[in-house]
Amino acid sequence: YGYSFVDMVGCVSAYRSPGFLFFLTGTYGLFGFENFFVQALIQNIIAVIVVYAVYRLGFEITKDRRVGWLAGLMIALHPYTFYHYTQYYHTMISSLLIVLLMLVLLKLERTKRWKWAFWGGVLIAALAYIQGTILPATVFLSLWLFIRWWPDWKRSIGAIALMAVVSAGLIAPWTLRNYAAFHAFVPLTTDLGHALAKANHENNYLLTKLGYPQETATNIRITDEAHPLQVRYEMRPEVREDIELHGTFQQSYLYETWHPLEPGLRGTCEEQREFSEPAFNTYWSGKAKSWIIKSWPDVIQLQAQKVAQFWTPKLQPSKRYGASWSFGHTGIIAWLATWSLAAWVLMIEILAMIGLWFAGKKRLLGRIAPLLIVMAVYTLMHSFFAGYTKYRIPLDNLLAVIAAVSMISIWDLLRWIRK
Repeated sequence: YGYSFVDMVGCVSAYRSPGFLFFLTGTYGLFGFENFFVQALIQNIIAVIVVYAVYRLGFEITKDRRVGWLAGLMIALHPYTFYHYTQYYHTMISSLLIVLLMLVLLKLERTKRWKWAFWGGVLIAALAYIQGTILPATVFLSLWLFIRWWPDWKRSIGAIALMAVVSAGLIAPWTLRNYAAFHAFVPLTTDLGHALAKANHENNYLLTKLGYPQETATNIRITDEAHPLQVRYEMRPEVREDIELHGTFQQSYLYETWHPLEPGLRGTCEEQREFSEPAFNTYWSGKAKSWIIKSWPDVIQLQAQKVAQFWTPKLQPSKRYGASWSFGHTGIIAWLATWSLAAWVLMIEILAMIGLWFAGKKRLLGRIAPLLIVMAVYTLMHSFFAGYTKYRIPLDNLLAVIAAVSMISIWDLLRWIRK
């Protein structure tokens, strides 16, 4: 799946976030590159730990073990737990780290003990290594802690500062490694610019509507014969045909001009240095931002669509390219996997919305606020980047806690009515 500390020709790379790479390196080093059974087993063990962490989070928020057990049960029975955690992706690690971060922050808020601030910083850094989406959320999480501890503002600032120092200290070695390699400031990764461009262009609305991954818009590269390190992109023919059948294919900045070849596809390290990863990131960031600025009506529509895609119960993108199901493409099993996920997530989302009302009645909104902050920030970030299901799945663990509040509250209400 393209995850490596170096590219195909052995040059130092920061094109992928390093957290999942550390996991793969340890797994490969201990058990061998092709030991897929052990790799799947490790990821499923982590999934079991996630279930227990969700239980602890539910109990920490409500002090009601029934809420914790029910939330854990919802995640244990979540279809994605079964058929995605056996694939290679960082979803299960992100799930564990997000739940642990919420648990640690709530313990910090309740106990005001410095050790929880320290572990909060560790978990923020670990999450940032996996996916930097958590970093904007830390601003609002800090504000939440400041408000909850008011008027003890000195202690809250101290705890926030400790988390910041610890997380920055843990991220610094990777940043220094990148500076030594590229002579540029690269805190974590150099793939954001290209990711932003692939998620924001003229045809992405119809691509998303029809269920195609955004990568199908740039799967085909045409090399400039006069300048072999330049390419322009073309959409996959069957995808373009489908778009023209349901709407209008539009020419795009992706197709109309020549672009630098991805650093990882260049033949030598010398060719890489001619247009480095940071330069490649800056180039595509500029292209994407330019389109966003001049196409605001389309951007607003596209963002709304990606938010809907992000939270839809159905698996998105619905058309599969690249990695296959862990059980293959067997028709009936793929159908069951898709629709069992849709039904289960729809239930959790409806119960979570009801759960917010019950949380307000029970004065739990202040305790649930960190969960809502993370969900809101992830939603906003993925309105600019890909709004795929795999990026939302870690948030389902938080939704399950709120849904469990709803179910236990309804159960208690029914018991009260019967009495």
